[in-house]
Amino acid sequence: MRAWQTVELGAPSDVLRLNPEVEAPTPLPGTVHLQVSAAGIGLPDALMCQGSYPLTPAAFPFTQGQEVVGRILGHGEGVEERRSGDRVMAVTHFFTGQGGFAEQCLVLDDFCLPVPDAMNDAEAAGFLIPFHTAYIALVARAKLEPGETLLVLGAAGGTGQAALQIGKALGAKVIAT
Repeated sequence: MRAWQTVELGAPSDVLRLNPEVEAPTPLPGTVHLQVSAAGIGLPDALMCQGSYPLTPAAFPFTQGQEVVGRILGHGEGVEERRSGDRVMAVTHFFTGQGGFAEQCLVLDDFCLPVPDAMNDAEAAGFLIPFHTAYIALVARAKLEPGETLLVLGAAGGTGQAALQIGKALGAKVIAT
């Protein structure tokens, strides 16, 4: 299978290479094997190329890409109620080098969710991590209430955009920078 792999540390444009002969992953316990339809890309991916992200795989080459959407091909031990062919969005097993910048990848069963029919692949591939992060920050931590003012710094990024939408849905007055 094909995969974009990081072959050494450096700027993404210098160290990412398309490898046409990567072995397809074998499901590990607690993982789901996906045929990738679309992969999200974010700042952690650039930081992994530079080796400055805490969960950067240790060995080269590795396939990064933290979030994906795709169809289930199979699963490892300890995974129940997953059907081949189901369309899901998920967080990948990127920290072992089995990320989503490939035709197939492994994803974490605990962060593998069905995709609503109204959501296209591109939307689903960039949804889970930013919206999960923003929801935890605004609801669980900040306990944002209707009528409060929310200032979102970095509103142009994925998590910033998610915070804008969640803040508005919760009834806050949202200010973005």
